[in-house]
Amino acid sequence: MGTRRILSEPGDRRPAKAPTAEVDQLNELGDALDGRRGESQQRIARRGVEWIGLLLAKNQDYGDSVFKQPRLVPTATVGDAILVRITDKIERLESIVLQGPMVENESFEDTIRDLGAYCLLYLARPKGVGISNDQCPMSNVQP
Repeated sequence: MGTRRILSEPGDRRPAKAPTAEVDQLNELGDALDGRRGESQQRIARRGVEWIGLLLAKNQDYGDSVFKQPRLVPTATVGDAILVRITDKIERLESIVLQGPMVENESFEDTIRDLGAYCLLYLARPKGVGISNDQCPMSNVQP
């Protein structure tokens, strides 16, 4: 793992402390945020940074609770618990589409944002928690 400057300004001498692949991704993100990769990529990057910021703030507020063993269902894995939350968001989307919002602060976009956040949290769960990456937990579910 080499080190490079991350999104550095000219003359910045601070070395990066991230793996090279992450540095490259951050530099690409910086290019997108600055508009050097086109308008649509700038829009995607801005929304992504906003979304990640919100997710990190919520994670800090809740003290990593999403990655803890469910207390009321101790036989469920952390991955299982996150999949239940994903299922809840999908059902909420269906309800909003079919019946409209039932609560004042329940918008389609907010629910999409929450769904995406839980998908990212599932992918970011600690290794060995929940199902392995090559298993599909829904393979035995009937439509």
